[in-house]
Amino acid sequence: MPSPIGEKIIKFTGSASGENQIPVHALVNNITDRAITIEKKTLNAFFERNFRIPDYQRGYQWEEEQWEELWEEIDKLYTANGSSAEPTITDIFFGSMFFAEQDIDSIEEDDIEELYDIIDGQQRITTLTVLFKIIADHMHHHLNEGDLYADLGGEVTNVEELVYRDTGVGTEKNVSLIPNRHHESFFTAMLTGKEELLKYLVKCDRVHGNTKYDAIRVSEFLDAFDIDAETYLRAVDNDEFYPDGETGRPNLTNAQAGSVNDNGLLVEEGQESNVDETEDESGSEADEPPEINVNGDLARELLQNKVELSDENQNFIECYLYFDNKIANRLAEYDSDKEKIYSLINVTNYILHSFRVGYFEVQNNQPRLLMRIFEILNDRGMELKKADVMRTRIVACFRGDPERDAYVDKWENIVDEFGNDRIIKFLRTYFVTKGEANSRGELRDHLLEAFVQNPSESSDARLESHLTSTRDAKDFLDELSRYSKYYNDITDINNEGIDLGDSGNEAIEYEADRIIARLQKADTSIWEPLVLGFYHDIVENDITEQQRLKDLLRAIESMAIRKFASMDTHTRDRAYSSAITEYHKRGINGDVIESLTDIETDDPSAVGESLVEALYQSKWRKQWGKQILRKIVSENFSGSDSDMVLRRLNLNEDIVHLEHIFPQSPIRSGADDEYVWFKKFFKTHEGTEVGDMVESFIDDEADDTLEEIAEHYQNDIGNLTLLHYTGNLSIGNKLFDEKARTYKATTDFCEMTTSTYICENLFFPYTGSLENYLQLEAGRNELDALNEADGDEQEEAVDWTNIRDRFDSEADSADELCEEINDKLAEQRKEMSDLADEWTYDTVTKNRAHLVEELCALIAFDDDEFADVDFEDLSEEITKTENDIITANFRRRMS
Repeated sequence: MPSPIGEKIIKFTGSASGENQIPVHALVNNITDRAITIEKKTLNAFFERNFRIPDYQRGYQWEEEQWEELWEEIDKLYTANGSSAEPTITDIFFGSMFFAEQDIDSIEEDDIEELYDIIDGQQRITTLTVLFKIIADHMHHHLNEGDLYADLGGEVTNVEELVYRDTGVGTEKNVSLIPNRHHESFFTAMLTGKEELLKYLVKCDRVHGNTKYDAIRVSEFLDAFDIDAETYLRAVDNDEFYPDGETGRPNLTNAQAGSVNDNGLLVEEGQESNVDETEDESGSEADEPPEINVNGDLARELLQNKVELSDENQNFIECYLYFDNKIANRLAEYDSDKEKIYSLINVTNYILHSFRVGYFEVQNNQPRLLMRIFEILNDRGMELKKADVMRTRIVACFRGDPERDAYVDKWENIVDEFGNDRIIKFLRTYFVTKGEANSRGELRDHLLEAFVQNPSESSDARLESHLTSTRDAKDFLDELSRYSKYYNDITDINNEGIDLGDSGNEAIEYEADRIIARLQKADTSIWEPLVLGFYHDIVENDITEQQRLKDLLRAIESMAIRKFASMDTHTRDRAYSSAITEYHKRGINGDVIESLTDIETDDPSAVGESLVEALYQSKWRKQWGKQILRKIVSENFSGSDSDMVLRRLNLNEDIVHLEHIFPQSPIRSGADDEYVWFKKFFKTHEGTEVGDMVESFIDDEADDTLEEIAEHYQNDIGNLTLLHYTGNLSIGNKLFDEKARTYKATTDFCEMTTSTYICENLFFPYTGSLENYLQLEAGRNELDALNEADGDEQEEAVDWTNIRDRFDSEADSADELCEEINDKLAEQRKEMSDLADEWTYDTVTKNRAHLVEELCALIAFDDDEFADVDFEDLSEEITKTENDIITANFRRRMS
């Protein structure tokens, strides 16, 4: 039936008359006209109200750009000319603000009689609330107990009333602005004071030190709010800071918690109190707590811990610091406390009385209108992040449903798990895993289609909507919640990791974690939809197939290595598309791995001898070089506590170091012979063409050219090795004999496969000398520590005579023993001096062949792929070609 607007004239003004006219109210319900009240108001007219940010609102998004714009308006007051005949600054139009008064029955807080939801304006009101808190704190700081306090103390109360509901002496400070419930506890703590912030901090879960998102160092948190380290260290084991007698300490590792003793004080091992015993009022002795050594090893470790704190909460901190710094800088321009307080009073009143807004009040009984206003306003304002739009639509979908809060919380928990940015990647991964797309790239501009309540039938959407009914929405969010756990496991290896449950094989879990860690550090993630699907299906449906997860990850890592060395991007993308299609058809029991690795026809350069040649020629810079060597070590390591060592080697960036044996800075500035590394590495004494060319450039002191030549070998896989150590280790551009002694002193160096050629062929003739040197050096270090110790430390230090007995020495004093050891060290260095000549392009050639052969055995698609490859001969050909390239490219530069 056609619309009636083609039959009669609608009378929008006046009365309808005659058969050809109909009144407007017959078709149009003027809800907006009746529901919205528009006024122009200053902030002072309504800022003391209690506000709430509803669930559908975004989080706090303002950043320095917006803070700067606001401060520029405020700062004009500081530069105003009060003696001018005409005003020098104007009032400010501060945009529009929309509010909806809530029914009294919907207010959970007992002490609130009226509450307004912020539909538009939450970024501005939140920022000003933080700013008024800062102003009040500065006013308190500059007031004293004399006449100034008597005269101006009421002004502080006026400002505090903008921040808190109750400001009387002895009353609990309740913040007037109630933020999104997922950020309420931190925001309230920040505005309440240091003690509440401390209570919040000590209950934050510790995360791995490499965590990039939603995490903050304890020391940075304390610095932001000027909380001293000792206060935190005492609070972290103060039961008063934990509810219901909680014994766990979320900030600490188990080992750190074990260092916190039973009397509630952090005491460094061997530390004694420097506080005398005192007597309490009854006359009995009472021990005051010993002072905490905040510079001790344990204290420093605790302060460097990272704890969970969402990026949005960190944004609150940045806001606080920004305005606190701006206010402090302006106050520093005044000499007296009175001037400073006057300036703060004037700034507050300027904001309240000269910042004007278009004030809109909407009736709360029109929920659809509220949501529509929110969407329209945000389309025109600061761009909503996709996650914010999704939140809004989910809240709208569940409006009126008895399980609304539970499902909104479920969504918020997923967002909190990943943050506003990573949630998008998770959703794109989920939809590919579920078969709604073949690649995440297809969904770049289509994610919101899954969050539409009333999709258009004519829509060309890629994704089906999952919010068409509350039942569909509940199923959708339940499944998202399950998959989010699995996705978090595979993308946050440091804090989570693969968990196959009670029936899981730990060896498979450990190896899966190691492979994923290497893939992530090599900055590749195309594998995530496949692994998410396999992991979910195996745990949820068939744990007996857990080996398939490890096999898939091995194939994925092989593909990643081939892609780095030679594989065409289109070949890789087609392979993953084929694999995900097979998974969608037949699940984990399909030929997924076969589909992924069937690449020879598309790209023969990525298999067999061609791949070996590409691996030889690749320049293995830090990102990939370290991961390749980690893989070689992981597959062959057989040292003590191998699982623990391998986990540290693959996950901990602080203890694993990629070493360039021919150094990255081979010119030894300040040494007797600055070019000795070039002479030894390129064997200039043997009369080879490349050696003669290098020697010519040395004679010309052509440093830039020599450094270009060095680049041909510096990132060759044969020039790399892996070192495992903690603390500082200075190697730099020492010669190879010095490096050899340092390498041998690191943890498990000769047990790692990456060192096999070096240890078995280069170190072997010097085994005795290296061992003797390390023992002598350890003895000398003990003597040095003994000499530097004093008092109690000296009593605990090793007696020098024990060191003498170890070396069968007849020295009469520690100094004489030290001199004797130094002489023997010099002898050992002399015996090993020829080792300096051992690292050349020839040894790089042999080490390259060893490492790539080990690697190919690990990444082969089948047992025959590299069967016909002569790794040593091919490596020699590569070196000859490399030297020919050097001589051809640089000959024209010779004098």
